[in-house]
Amino acid sequence: MICPKCGYVMGPFDVECPRCKRLEKLQQEKQEQESQQPNQNSQQETTPSTSENTPMPYTNADNRTQRLLKISSVFAIVMLVANLSLVAYMHMKFNAKQRDMEFAWSTAKEVILQHLKAPATASFGNQTPEKCVELTGQNTCTVRGWVDSENGFGAFIRTEWVVSMHKEEGVWKPDSINLSD
Repeated sequence: MICPKCGYVMGPFDVECPRCKRLEKLQQEKQEQESQQPNQNSQQETTPSTSENTPMPYTNADNRTQRLLKISSVFAIVMLVANLSLVAYMHMKFNAKQRDMEFAWSTAKEVILQHLKAPATASFGNQTPEKCVELTGQNTCTVRGWVDSENGFGAFIRTEWVVSMHKEEGVWKPDSINLSD
């Protein structure tokens, strides 16, 4: 309910406005003080004490607004920090995954080169780790690709290959190698 006198938003259990009641008490005390003081200067103008001339103290509504502003500011800062932390964490995770894929790709290429007749002639084309490496678990992956190289007779052939690997102490090691002509 809103007080018709001062506009204060009263609580659900308030019977009378605590703000007006407080102002009335302040006005009464001021009037009592004025009446107790002797009239030394009767020619001096006295201003009537009305609610218009009395400075309004902060109300509960003003305090609530200030508290809400503080709480919302703190909440906004907390959300900003949380979002920045999440972005940093995701970036770090993405970089770790990307790094794992690149290491797996380079290890698989080295393994394949060891199984070719003429590794100096090998060309892996424009294959990339993003296209060829599939992380199948936290420490396992499958790398699929192709290589163009000379065979034992000097002819260039394309060989498709699959290498399954696991990571042990941060190093990718091959489990199985499958070369098909």
